[in-house]
Amino acid sequence: RFHNEEAADKAEQDFIQRFQKNAIPDDIEEVEVEAGDQGIAIGNALKAAGLVSSTSDAMRMIKQSAVKRDGEKITDTKLMCTKEDSGVYQVGKRKFAKIIFV
Repeated sequence: RFHNEEAADKAEQDFIQRFQKNAIPDDIEEVEVEAGDQGIAIGNALKAAGLVSSTSDAMRMIKQSAVKRDGEKITDTKLMCTKEDSGVYQVGKRKFAKIIFV
């Protein structure tokens, strides 16, 4: 009703890829997060990237196995992220960001 058939087909394919096949979307926001020389705690990194509302929310999501980096679950709530840990982070099923640690 509001969009043409081509746009509807594209939206349907996006839905299938993202939610039924758990694929990473193509249009991920890229965020730079200051890690410094010592690194940054995973909770602070997720908050700085806008993937969670607070560090306690980040800790809760990690404990629930809802946080992934490049498709791999993160289970350590005390993880310190450094420049080598840059990648695509996912919180829950719908929040994605490509975090670049600088």
